[in-house]
Amino acid sequence: MYVFFKPTAAGTQTGMITIEDNGFFSDTTTISLEGTGSAISVTGGPLLFGTQAVKTTSAAKTVRVTNKGTASVTMGAITLNDTTDFASSNTCPASGSTLAPGASCTISVVFKPKTTGAKKGALIIHDSDPSSPQIVGMTGTGTSLVALTPNSVTFAPQPVGIASGLTKVTLTNNTAASLTLGSPAVSVTAPFNIGTGPTSCSSNQVIAAGQTCFIYMRVPAIR
Repeated sequence: MYVFFKPTAAGTQTGMITIEDNGFFSDTTTISLEGTGSAISVTGGPLLFGTQAVKTTSAAKTVRVTNKGTASVTMGAITLNDTTDFASSNTCPASGSTLAPGASCTISVVFKPKTTGAKKGALIIHDSDPSSPQIVGMTGTGTSLVALTPNSVTFAPQPVGIASGLTKVTLTNNTAASLTLGSPAVSVTAPFNIGTGPTSCSSNQVIAAGQTCFIYMRVPAIR
């Protein structure tokens, strides 16, 4: 025997299977049934934004919320658990208002990373449906358009007490806007240091879009 659940309304539904037989102790066997019907359907997730340059905003991705039931559903708050790197807007009824049977609304989410690296979050939809809250996952990776060339430097073996030659690293601003360096603009861990004179990346320097500055690295004389 196979039993399936096909709710016609939201909420908890109960039922029973009755089996009649010629058993010795009882000629009737019953099995209780219970299931929860959900009227709210959420489509469009998860939201996978891929890579996005830091301090820029992606195109919006959309989630659709549909009331597939026969009764109105009261909407609650629609929130993001990460409002630093994601933002949302929606056409859904305000919290406390109802979404009519058969009606839909949309939620638009954008990815606007503040820093580089992988980001993840959740869109959380509250309502009066038994399946509330409905949760939609979101992911994206913030990337930088500021390039360092080369992005790693390996110095040749160096005799103790003798400084190495200078190695040049080029910083290029590939963004569409000016870039302001911090203060200090460049720092380095021992035993390496920044060569004096040729280095042109300086504190609070403004690097225009498409422009460069240079950092010269070396191994100092170590005794």
